[in-house]
Amino acid sequence: MPSKQKKKKMDLDEKATRKALHDINVVYEGNDEKNVEGLVDVGKTLDSLWKKLQLDVNAKLNINAPRQKITLMIVGNHSSGKSSFINWYVGKEDLCKTSMAQQTKDYTFITYEENREKEASGEFTVRYFPYLKPMPEKFGEPIQKHLKMFIVNKEQNAFKFVDLIDSPGLVGAARDSEGSDKVHYNFDIDGSIEYLAKHCDLVYVFLDPHGGATQMRTMNVLKRLKKLEKSGNDTFAVETFLTKIDQAKTSQDLKKLTASVSVDMAKHIEQEFSHYLPGIFIPTPKRLEGLDEELINQNEIGQCTDLIIKAIKDKVSKNFNDLKQDSNKVIKRSKLILTENEVSTSKRDFRRNISNVLYLSAFAISIYIFICISLIMESYLPSSVVETAPYQVLSELSNSFISVYREQSYTANFKSILSLLGTFFILVFLGRMLRTRASMYPYLSEEDVKYVKSLQLKMEKTLQRRDKLFDRYVSMDS
Repeated sequence: MPSKQKKKKMDLDEKATRKALHDINVVYEGNDEKNVEGLVDVGKTLDSLWKKLQLDVNAKLNINAPRQKITLMIVGNHSSGKSSFINWYVGKEDLCKTSMAQQTKDYTFITYEENREKEASGEFTVRYFPYLKPMPEKFGEPIQKHLKMFIVNKEQNAFKFVDLIDSPGLVGAARDSEGSDKVHYNFDIDGSIEYLAKHCDLVYVFLDPHGGATQMRTMNVLKRLKKLEKSGNDTFAVETFLTKIDQAKTSQDLKKLTASVSVDMAKHIEQEFSHYLPGIFIPTPKRLEGLDEELINQNEIGQCTDLIIKAIKDKVSKNFNDLKQDSNKVIKRSKLILTENEVSTSKRDFRRNISNVLYLSAFAISIYIFICISLIMESYLPSSVVETAPYQVLSELSNSFISVYREQSYTANFKSILSLLGTFFILVFLGRMLRTRASMYPYLSEEDVKYVKSLQLKMEKTLQRRDKLFDRYVSMDS
């Protein structure tokens, strides 16, 4: 039988990968020392201007810097080799405790940091991995004490680009005193695995054929993960492996065992399922000693590492793609903001102009009322006022429309004045109302408009920079 382990191992150019991920992150985060604004801050500014224009608050850009690592969670029945694989992959034998007992109830997060080693749990873990923050609220406060982590300074395999999650061992239907088919984890184990999977790039399901590979709980979790993967709403891949195949006596026994587990899985999952189930074991010197050569050749542990490398490469490509999409989102949003601001400003200015016309009309009526009263009441004014040149000119100019008031009774004139006063107050009221309505229309300051207009050129330069970074990555990785 041909060995997949003997295929050419997938390579990862760590230097090119690290530089590409770092350079993309700099574009998002900016450079405070050089006073260069990052894409994240641009997005926040546009979101605030969007809110200032009182537009749909649910239509935020929400631009965030992409993660520079992939996340791999390993799920499986108890003693399926999850911790052993992590210890082997990281290169630290005593990192995660390995046990045949049904006692592992913790999530263990393992991440790389240069020149730093640390073990922590609870709140520290939640703060270090922000996506864990909602978990105590979703699954109960007790889950927080089951969130443990290790910061490890090891560079074996591609560990520096991977965050690993060792999940609690899945144990089958152990009935409690109330007859419930549950093992008490103090939290919703199935739901929490599903939640974490949504934040992963890869999920490995390890099945130990000697420890209840197809027991109900493991199959239920696998079924939920496969359903999530198939929905396409979450970008993670589920890969299933048969572990500890070195415990089979012969390669024929292994074939029978693999076929049996595959058939059982197809029954439980109730969806199209490939009967191909890669078999793996941890190739330590102790395990290889005296092992049948044919079994050794059937070890597909290399597929585990190759899938991780592929996911890392996909992550780099995705980050480049996200950078392009986010830059275009900024361009599109900036144009929309300018358009909405122009519409809002036009509506505001229109109402202000109408308000000004109404105010001017009211002012003209007030002058007219003043002139009419002054001329009608001429006999009551002192001669020193009536004989002045301005008054005589005003009287001469106004004689044509004042004569009608002089011929009317005081009662009729009083009614006319009241009518004019009423018109005056109505015009003032309408002018004030329109001015108030005009002030309610949101608008951007000249400085804000200038900033938004500058983003078009800035994003074009960002896209050019993105293309140069991508070309350099491709040339280094080839």
